[in-house]
Amino acid sequence: MHYAKQGIVTPEMQFVALRENCDVELVRSEVAAGRAIIPNNINHPESEPMIIGKAFLVKINANIGNSAVTSSIAEEVDKLQWATQWGADTVMDLSTGDDIHTTREWIIRNSPVPIGTVPIYQALEKVNGEANKLTWEIFRDTVIEQCEQGVDYMTIHAGVLLRYVPLTANRVTGIVSRGGSIMAGWCLAHHEENFLYTHFDELCEIFAKYDVAFSLGDGLRPGATADANDAAQFAELDTLAELTKRAWQYDVQVMVEGPDTSRSTWCGRTWSASRSCVTARRSTRWAPCHRRRPGYDHITSAIGATEIARYGTAMLCYVTPKEHLGLPNKDDVKTGVITYKIAAHAADLAKGHPGAHERDDALSKAASSSAGVTSSRCRWIRSRPNPSTTRHSRQNRPRRRTSAPCADQNSAPCALARTSATNTARLIPKRPSRKCIAACAKRARSSWHQGARSTCPSLRFPQENVRRRQET
Repeated sequence: MHYAKQGIVTPEMQFVALRENCDVELVRSEVAAGRAIIPNNINHPESEPMIIGKAFLVKINANIGNSAVTSSIAEEVDKLQWATQWGADTVMDLSTGDDIHTTREWIIRNSPVPIGTVPIYQALEKVNGEANKLTWEIFRDTVIEQCEQGVDYMTIHAGVLLRYVPLTANRVTGIVSRGGSIMAGWCLAHHEENFLYTHFDELCEIFAKYDVAFSLGDGLRPGATADANDAAQFAELDTLAELTKRAWQYDVQVMVEGPDTSRSTWCGRTWSASRSCVTARRSTRWAPCHRRRPGYDHITSAIGATEIARYGTAMLCYVTPKEHLGLPNKDDVKTGVITYKIAAHAADLAKGHPGAHERDDALSKAASSSAGVTSSRCRWIRSRPNPSTTRHSRQNRPRRRTSAPCADQNSAPCALARTSATNTARLIPKRPSRKCIAACAKRARSSWHQGARSTCPSLRFPQENVRRRQET
């Protein structure tokens, strides 16, 4: 951001312009104005520069990380590679289990995309999970440790102030954010202001040194549609707007998170309110439009995510089918990433992003061409976002038959006629011959009572055909 304000185009900006197929001056101006960020820690050379902003394609984030239940480093690295393979633009390490430092080191060193963290999680582990024992010094050391490793952006819950906590008393779900509940508990235990808020300027100095971006956490986000757009949510949003302007004074990039659960019709209202408070691009953690389908939160949240991305949210945080039910595995990660890639692209089309429709048009032309219909290794399949699934579905589809085998292998096959008017492969069966009927009837007498139906497509009900034959 420092160079962008001075009018200097960096190699990262040039790389982003090529990826987004846009003018590099657009990239520089958006970053300088705070409407876009390029999260790229100086200690993370493995990462490819990418941009998050309203003027660019909607990005998606995938969450991984160990826990007290599962603490395999290899498993988390595997999830990282799996998520990026299916299209995750950034990945957040939310590890809360054993050996968090080593797990994060392996993730960062193997990640070609920006890595984000929530440092309050590791700081809490250092005090054995007792939030009232947290101090600014412990948190500061944790932030520096993660900056040294190469974390590109961090979620900081500095907007949860002591005076906002009572506003959540009448909520249906209370405070659902883990980071928000930790800081709210600390404020109530000490009856002091949030130390992340009081030491925010020092945090800005640390972030500016390593070129780390803020992801200002929405610690008071609603967890139910009944709590959406309440006083606590918007009070915190006003504070986040204040913190954003303070960070810009240190040339630190900022994005603001929000809003979690909300009715679809309120997404525009939430975005309009946030835009009036802060011009930094928002990162939506998740936005389920309701909570009535556990196990399908990736679908309900994708509906709300598409709606709020259409209004300008720059990055969507994916949700897996295991949300609120358990820890996601590789298949859940894949499902969540693909679902949110669809939502992000739908939003790009809805807001008329330049070039968003070009690939759709190319896919439509390829699918309608003869090569796209007949070849399983065609360009249409290779250019799809999920080519392996598309190819697998085509290879396992029912094959059209040019002739129908009768029940008796020695009998003559049923005659079939190919339509010529539409030049398609649709087959029309003719009336079966007497020899075919007799052969099928003989087979039916011996096998019908054992549950084996005739395989002749012309004789759906062989017993009825035999009875009619005998009557005539």
